[in-house]
Amino acid sequence: MKRLVLATTSLVVAGGMAAADVSVTGSAELGVSGEKGMDAKLHRDIRVKFGLSGATDTGLSFGASADFHNAGKYRAGDDGTEGAVHISGAFGTLTLGNTDGAFDKALTEVGSATAIADDHTSHPGYSGNSGHDGFSSHGGAILRYDYSIGGVTASVSAEQTEGDMTGGGTGTAFTADTDYDGSAFGVGVAWSGDVGGIGMGVGLGYQSGKRMDTGALEAVTDDEKHTGSILGVSISADMGNGFSIVGNYTNDTYKTSIGAANAGDDDTISKSTYTAVGIAYTVDNLTIGVNAGRTTTKVDGFDTASTVETFATRTETNSGAGLAVVYGLGEGVAFQAGFGSGTEKRDFLAADGTDTNVKKNSWSAGLAFSF
Repeated sequence: MKRLVLATTSLVVAGGMAAADVSVTGSAELGVSGEKGMDAKLHRDIRVKFGLSGATDTGLSFGASADFHNAGKYRAGDDGTEGAVHISGAFGTLTLGNTDGAFDKALTEVGSATAIADDHTSHPGYSGNSGHDGFSSHGGAILRYDYSIGGVTASVSAEQTEGDMTGGGTGTAFTADTDYDGSAFGVGVAWSGDVGGIGMGVGLGYQSGKRMDTGALEAVTDDEKHTGSILGVSISADMGNGFSIVGNYTNDTYKTSIGAANAGDDDTISKSTYTAVGIAYTVDNLTIGVNAGRTTTKVDGFDTASTVETFATRTETNSGAGLAVVYGLGEGVAFQAGFGSGTEKRDFLAADGTDTNVKKNSWSAGLAFSF
């Protein structure tokens, strides 16, 4: 299929001082999807991306992107727009916008191939290595610096976000607006190279974040202070014969403090470990990817799930597996199918608590187009 570019503009500043390019690309999907407990439904997705790039004769390069993604899918007030801007040179690269934090940048995900509804990476046992990006729950602009030398890339990132959400429900703490103010900081390093004919990759990252939630009527008794930190590593190998494998391990600590001093009896501390592996195989136009993961969380704190509110220790376990199949039908067209299945289990140790065991699965199949 002949590639169609809707608009491309080149601008050259007099004297060769700078050159810039503007391009428009896009993608679309059509198919069907379904999940446990719900009827199958038609699926469509449209994305248009504007790319801007330029360079100066002094060795600087710069660019920006704006991604308009099917605004109808998003919640009220969200226009479905993402974007980022960057500048790079001998000093490295500086990026600001909707981009990965340093933790996510350094680690490789276990999900391979793709599906129109991303079912293979949406099961309960999957983690996208986002660390504590978007710690305010509203997603803010991330500032990340990268420097590469040889096969090593080092990254540092910072994010500061703020927002508000109108509460719902009948409780006092939910009848007024809740304000969010959060930040996250991360570091990461990644190495890639050839070892005995095998393409190896190792990533190590650390990220921490904090957020303050101001409760109803900005009463200090309703304030919630959230803090978290995560440490993770990924190892990948490309065998060179169509097979590749990726492994992930992360350790995450999260604390919520409630009350005037943000250190009351309702404090909750959770510690999670995540392990996962992904394997992919590509031959001709066919790619098959499978992944499996498990997160085990030990929670010490106030058990609000019980009608008898009790400070207790409980265990939460998320596990699952995913499958994606992609078959190329020609330039710009591919058939994609995906499936994800897993279990969410929570062990309530309050006086009248009972274990919960929720099984989830979803699937999708259809065509994906790139323009």
